[in-house]
Amino acid sequence: MTDWRSGEDYPQDPNAPQQYAPNPYAQDPYGQQPQSYGQQPYGQQPQPYGQQPYGQQPQPYGQQPSPYGYGAPGYGYPGAPGYPPIDPADRRPGTLLTAAILGYVTAGFLIIASFYCFIGASALESFNDDFGDNGHGYTAQLVLAGVVNLVAAGLLIAGSVTMSARKPTGRVMFAVGCALVIVACIYWIAVWATKDGLGGISVFAVLFGGLVIVGAALAYTGADNRWLAGAQR
Repeated sequence: MTDWRSGEDYPQDPNAPQQYAPNPYAQDPYGQQPQSYGQQPYGQQPQPYGQQPYGQQPQPYGQQPSPYGYGAPGYGYPGAPGYPPIDPADRRPGTLLTAAILGYVTAGFLIIASFYCFIGASALESFNDDFGDNGHGYTAQLVLAGVVNLVAAGLLIAGSVTMSARKPTGRVMFAVGCALVIVACIYWIAVWATKDGLGGISVFAVLFGGLVIVGAALAYTGADNRWLAGAQR
């Protein structure tokens, strides 16, 4: 070997290990070529920067991903997954829903009242037959009152169901049923409540009349008018 300072050769140490230059044609002991830095294993291509895995499209800037995968949220009240949001104008007003509930309650009371009217008419007719009393006029009035109550109850139920389904004809039926109840209440107060021992009838008449008056007022609010008118557009 040559000393770089003096340029003279000096003897090589015989015990020093020999150094060999690397063989550029040498292969990996397992027959594989060494992988360069940054190369993907198994033959996969590197993903470019910003690309979503599995073929997904990137979200636009500022847009939050939807938790259900149905796109960006719309305006209005949230709907069920997979359905468009509910427009506030399409929501049933609470006043109309309350009116329908009062219609159902009043109809139930009217059906019970009709049952008692028919029982009273039958009992009065039997009494007249047994004792020969001429009370057939009261029997006819009780039967008529029972029929009117049933008709009014049917109109209230049908009207409540139909107007809750956003059909204006249902509110008309509801109003007719309320009018029949009010007329019947006036009749009961004027004819029957003035008789001896029948003063309590006026209490029930006022109760029925109050229910239908409140129900009719709730069924004809501005929100109800707009909601029902929206079904005709």
